[in-house]
Amino acid sequence: MSETETRRTQRGRTETEFARPGIPVLAGPEGILYDFNYGCRVQVPVDGWHVRMTDLDTFNVVLDETVEANAVITSRRKYFVRFLLEVFDGQRLVFSHAFDATNRKIRLRMQPLALGDSLAWLPVIDAFREQHQCELYMPLAEHLQPLYRDG
Repeated sequence: MSETETRRTQRGRTETEFARPGIPVLAGPEGILYDFNYGCRVQVPVDGWHVRMTDLDTFNVVLDETVEANAVITSRRKYFVRFLLEVFDGQRLVFSHAFDATNRKIRLRMQPLALGDSLAWLPVIDAFREQHQCELYMPLAEHLQPLYRDG
């Protein structure tokens, strides 16, 4: 990818100091890998396939690019978004998946924060669980675990 293409890309970072998700873990058809760990992520097996990511709540297209084989393509948005992920081979729709958290196991990852910060997020996290009718898992920092162990 040239410097000009890099500046125009809609792609997000694939990892940071606190998130290194590796390659996507869910298998789609024709060798496509995808998941929603650290944004919407997809890896296609063929050069020249086209990837489109759309926010289903705002209908904004957040990524719409022709991609190279075996590169992990990641949305810039890392927070919760109901994504529609589509992969095309020319005009042929190879794969389409609309994310829905209902009845799914969802893992939240928060940076280890101070006690007050962690406590302040609990009502928001519980409201998310209720709104989306999902099972939430959130690993706690080691220094916070004793506070919840006996409760």
